[in-house]
Amino acid sequence: MKISIGVFAHVDAGKTTFCETLLYNTDTIRRMGRVDHQDSFLDNHQLEQERGITIFSQQAIIQDGATDYYLIDTPGHIDFSPEMERTIRILDYAIIIISAVEGIQGHTHTVWQLLAKHHVPVLFFINKIDRIGASTQRTVTEIETELTPDVLLMSDEASSLQIRAFIAERDEEAFE
Repeated sequence: MKISIGVFAHVDAGKTTFCETLLYNTDTIRRMGRVDHQDSFLDNHQLEQERGITIFSQQAIIQDGATDYYLIDTPGHIDFSPEMERTIRILDYAIIIISAVEGIQGHTHTVWQLLAKHHVPVLFFINKIDRIGASTQRTVTEIETELTPDVLLMSDEASSLQIRAFIAERDEEAFE
């Protein structure tokens, strides 16, 4: 089975670092690169390394048994939106990274609307929760009020019963 997952975010929300960490923790890459060190696995074009931003959508394959997950890191800067938009049409799922410091920004709304238009299921990942000024709850509230009320904060306290109930309330087939 092949599943494509796009990763989206406003500039500097930590999208490429999230991808690097995921690739490293799934043993897809042996060394975790950094954007600021110009050695990240997915930002491998010279322009990306010089500017410290993603310009071109890049993919990596995470293998898990018989399933190949195509992880696609997309540009977050609005100047490269056409590159990001081309990626949306091939996705099975998407992850939107939101910084707990800056919260939802303009480009996040654009990404959300495009993913909704193409009916791509989305998981939000709240990043930078360890930074000064970060607020996970404020970010969750922003997601609920600005993007969708269908939000379940997955934390250590979230029980499997809460998760099942959340899904069943939103999906008739799952409820049955």
